[in-house]
Amino acid sequence: MKIELIEFYPGKSPKNKNFVGNAHIYLIDADIDVRGIAVFRIKNGYFVRMPDRFSKDLKTGKEVRFPVIRFANNMKQQAMIKEVVRLVTEHLNEKKNA
Repeated sequence: MKIELIEFYPGKSPKNKNFVGNAHIYLIDADIDVRGIAVFRIKNGYFVRMPDRFSKDLKTGKEVRFPVIRFANNMKQQAMIKEVVRLVTEHLNEKKNA
């Protein structure tokens, strides 16, 4: 899967000390521009959370989170996330070493 990291916007969150910033990517093969990918620091690297929204489950009344964009094919979804993590990690390591 061809993905380009367009921009990384560093940031901080008073609610989550592991928040590092937001990523903006371009899915070249699908011609899709994705913004607002939250990036968090974890023990062994980084975790990304795709843009999402919250709503209420009509049956239970509980708040649920659902993704704004997601591939129907789970293998494509995982490949995209893995590549975004690789690109963000590479970008942040370059910034750290500069």
